[in-house]
Amino acid sequence: MVAQEIESEAKFQNDYISQLQMALSKTQAGLKNNMKRLNRAMAQKGSNHVLHVILFGLACFSVVYLWSKHLRR
Repeated sequence: MVAQEIESEAKFQNDYISQLQMALSKTQAGLKNNMKRLNRAMAQKGSNHVLHVILFGLACFSVVYLWSKHLRR
């Protein structure tokens, strides 16, 4: 009787540990995918930032150029 209860408890705990390991594996896979997405987003945002700086510089140059042409008249 005691041996059967020990066996039953051992099976229950083994099943529980298996479920925890499966959940941990899924969580690790999800975290890995999210890190890849985050890295891609950061890289893209960095390139967008450079584009915005270049566009801002062109806009400033255009305004100064047009203003100087207007003042010459």
